[in-house]
Amino acid sequence: MKAVREVAQRVTPVVEALKDYLSETAEVVHVDETGARVKGKLHWIHSAGTATVTVLGIHPKRGKEGIDAQGILPRRRGWCVHDGLKSYAPYPLRHALCNAHHLRELTFIADRYQHQWACDLRHFLAHLKAVVDATRQSGRRSFDLEQRARADDRYSLLLAQAAEEIGYTSPLTHNPPRSLLRRLQTASRQVLAFTHDFSVPFDNNLAERDIRMVKVQQKVSGGFRQLPSAHAFCTLRSYLATAHKNAQSSLTVLFQALLGQPFYPPCLSDP
Repeated sequence: MKAVREVAQRVTPVVEALKDYLSETAEVVHVDETGARVKGKLHWIHSAGTATVTVLGIHPKRGKEGIDAQGILPRRRGWCVHDGLKSYAPYPLRHALCNAHHLRELTFIADRYQHQWACDLRHFLAHLKAVVDATRQSGRRSFDLEQRARADDRYSLLLAQAAEEIGYTSPLTHNPPRSLLRRLQTASRQVLAFTHDFSVPFDNNLAERDIRMVKVQQKVSGGFRQLPSAHAFCTLRSYLATAHKNAQSSLTVLFQALLGQPFYPPCLSDP
């Protein structure tokens, strides 16, 4: 563990520069969080990243306190893709919700409750994604006003059908169809953000991939013995994951770090 901390210290300037990039420059940032044990107590690893950058941080809190401690979202104003955790809502970002989550929830509701609206909306969102992917190939950055209006109208119609099918006589508590419908209604612009700006992805799968190795580490080791070790792991993992996204060998960039010349990805200006 001493070696991990030593290398983490050497690459800390790189990770700090990556935080600045995600805060101020990156067009779209994906964020997510996952639990991790430190001395047997639950902590939270917060992830922020792009296709070429990953930054991980750990904190005892999952919400605003932990997000602020990472030092990225409080300074950011651009697009941010996430899974709808309420703690993200107060930040003055351009929010986009992960539609992969919505597709999974819609599939569950269609299968469990036999609701037709869930099946129809699932197919509509998948169709929109295919249309966006095809339209992007022509070099366009968004739907035109007529296309956007048609998509918005169809989405609203499906939600109206959902409200009629769900009804309002069922219990308020533990009602997944109504809970999902309410979220889809109040966050419609965030759900359809990928049609308003083609730089916004349909889902947040990138962030989920960024935290996958954290889950592997937790399954193998069972947790961290000390908080400094957890911080060192996150710093080093941020460095190696970023290098991997830029087609760099882990051994090579580790050797560079030990020589005092750590790898900086091309998205950063020269250090």
